[in-house]
Amino acid sequence: MNTNRYKPLDNKQKYIDKTSELEKGIAAFPSIYIEGAAATGKTTAVKLLLEHHPEVEYSLFRMDNEQEAFLQMLQQKLPKLKEKMEQSDAGPIWILLDDLDINMSEDICRVIMAFIRSMPDNGRVIMLGRECSPELLDLLWKREMELIGHDMLVFTKNEVREYGEAMEASIKADDVYALTEGWPGCVDMLFRMGAKTGGKKEVRELLDTYEIQAYIDREILGTLSGDERKLYQIGCICPWFTEEMCSTIWDLKDMTPLIHNLHKKGILWYNKHKKYYVVPELLAKTVKYVEPSIWNRLSQWYIEKNHIKEAFLCIKNVGNEELYREFLIKYYSRIPFLDVYYGDVLRWEDDRPEVCYLRGMFYYSHQNFAELKKEIKKIKNQIVENADREHIRKEIYLNLMYCNPKEPFAHWMTLLEKAVKEKEQYNLYSMVGFGCSFLCGLRDISELFACSKKEETRQAALWKEVFGEAEWFGYCLARIDFYMETKQNDRLQEDDMRRLYFAIGKRYAEEWNTHYSEAFWRFRQAGLYLLCKWPELEGTDQPVEYIHHLEEQLRYEAYSSSLKNTEAIIGFYSIWWSEMEHLDQWMRDLKEDRTTHIDEHNWGEKMLRAKACLLFGQYEKAEALFDQLIPYLKSYHRYRYYAECLFAKAVLESETGKKGQALRHMMESLLVTGNSRYVNFYIKYGNNGRVLLESYLEWYKNTIPEDWHRKKKYNYGNVLRMPMAEYLEVLVRGAKKESKNSLRPKEKKGPERLTMMETLVLHSIYRGLTNTQICEEQNLKLPTVKSHIYSLYKKLGVSNRVQALNRAKELGLVR
Repeated sequence: MNTNRYKPLDNKQKYIDKTSELEKGIAAFPSIYIEGAAATGKTTAVKLLLEHHPEVEYSLFRMDNEQEAFLQMLQQKLPKLKEKMEQSDAGPIWILLDDLDINMSEDICRVIMAFIRSMPDNGRVIMLGRECSPELLDLLWKREMELIGHDMLVFTKNEVREYGEAMEASIKADDVYALTEGWPGCVDMLFRMGAKTGGKKEVRELLDTYEIQAYIDREILGTLSGDERKLYQIGCICPWFTEEMCSTIWDLKDMTPLIHNLHKKGILWYNKHKKYYVVPELLAKTVKYVEPSIWNRLSQWYIEKNHIKEAFLCIKNVGNEELYREFLIKYYSRIPFLDVYYGDVLRWEDDRPEVCYLRGMFYYSHQNFAELKKEIKKIKNQIVENADREHIRKEIYLNLMYCNPKEPFAHWMTLLEKAVKEKEQYNLYSMVGFGCSFLCGLRDISELFACSKKEETRQAALWKEVFGEAEWFGYCLARIDFYMETKQNDRLQEDDMRRLYFAIGKRYAEEWNTHYSEAFWRFRQAGLYLLCKWPELEGTDQPVEYIHHLEEQLRYEAYSSSLKNTEAIIGFYSIWWSEMEHLDQWMRDLKEDRTTHIDEHNWGEKMLRAKACLLFGQYEKAEALFDQLIPYLKSYHRYRYYAECLFAKAVLESETGKKGQALRHMMESLLVTGNSRYVNFYIKYGNNGRVLLESYLEWYKNTIPEDWHRKKKYNYGNVLRMPMAEYLEVLVRGAKKESKNSLRPKEKKGPERLTMMETLVLHSIYRGLTNTQICEEQNLKLPTVKSHIYSLYKKLGVSNRVQALNRAKELGLVR
């Protein structure tokens, strides 16, 4: 027995309290078992728990791999401790059993179990070990023990940030979290090593240092058994693996117990939606040599399961240039949308249509439209040997023309007309790319809907006749987006809603997910985006249920853009359903985000960040983002978002006193909008947006009086048919109505609605931030913060922070 190992924590150091699950367990059960690999924070959690309970007398027993001595000590000491517990004046007494071994003897397990079952009510047993012995599981099944796993001890993203701030870290907390997934010991090591380098090294560089790698090897991986290490090495080779793969590729049978144990230790991470295991990046090591035949077999296995991205990663490691080239050519239509680097094709002296497509899409993603045009020209002028190759050539030509922003949409539609005449059917490889909207993905297709009803019907028929089910799915989601954006909700069709319900999981069909495979997540993300923008689309009183269902699924996708877009959508729109913690966390991410480059993978997320900065008065950040977004969106002719960014920039300029520039950008936005006549994004910018629209309307009246006087007042049916003057009035009326409650939480009945900034300040107060800290975090001046707090107090009818928080809890404004 050695209580010195559990001496009090050093008050000079920072600790993250992870005792909540321990508290619940120790209150409800006579014993708890805390299991997990080394450096997961088991000991620290117990120390903090003891600090929370100074009234407790505790005794510590360490196993130290000497089982016989440990057994004798238990047999000698536990009866005496039981007698002490039974004394009438005895307080709470806890027994700590540390470093228990999964392979400890049956005698030790029997002694522990007998003691727990005969222990008085004031006694508790806390056990710690890397794995719980199967002999002790009878305690768990009979509700005499609670199991506390590795996943309950790891740090959350916010806790890593909090720890980094306390350590005055010079490295990015979010990068630390991304690489460690919150593994406590490794988080601490990285922050301490970062402090030593003075911020001169990035987190990934620190992870590769000898000190960190030696720590991981000794404290975490060094404890693995031979079989565990073999399975761990397989995990380092494969992008992900399953038990079936272990049997098929590696000839390993009955691996379930071993996989389960490594998962409990945190060595393997389980994707519950995809049902596979992966080694976390923190622990993954490059295997020195793998037989090319293994890489080839792995690639074929992934192909059979229809996981082309994973097959691509394996085939690159085979080292056979010809095999690699054949793979890219075979799966040419999917490669550009797998979030992988395939720039090798640029050096290939090969002008087959498939290679031209790969090069063209690489140029497209890098804004090199001149080279894209050259690849299109090569395909157009090619002569191929047979009908099948001719069909592929035409399909690739159609797809590259679709992506070419310099190609007028009307001209592209003539290709569909020609296909119908020739009775040809094609595939459109992707509509949405890495964005969230089928209306404005790789190409803005608003022109399909911004026309007469007759023309829209004609174009829809062409689309449906030339393309397949997946393309029609995207068309329906795009049509929903356009109709809602132009206030034509009544024109939504039953087929549109049926597709939306499939996308959000309201009417789920497994065959859809199987049929679309890797592409289905794009429909889900588009469905999430639509539902967050317009919760009324779902048709029930519980749209949030579907929003969170989609959020959970999308977070498990193996695409960085999926995670980033999902976080941005949930963060920006969560204010609608009063879950300010999402918005609060996402806004805090702005401090961590230092990337300035905008590309195909992040432009959607960056646009939501820019809008958030504008709506919360962070004008410098917003302006910097809009200045990047506007030329980017213009170059791709993404008119829907280009028009909104111009308007948002105008709102910003109007608010900062640049009235002339604001009107210029307002005018430019309307010119870009053109015949599409968007409404919703123009009216969603609160009072600032309303004031700008009113100013522009007044300018329009004075500048073009003849157009104003010719304005007719009758029912045009929709905004697409209206003269400009009446369209502007629709925008102003809509903005007046929306500015009363735009982007504000749906609060319970109570006081006057809080503004967004007041709500964000309230949550900062709830997190314990001082006025100075709120200024720093939200990039505001101290008088501005004080003004928001004064207004907040006034609306809640309180006079201090404690009263404000109590009142906010009553109203459901904080949780």
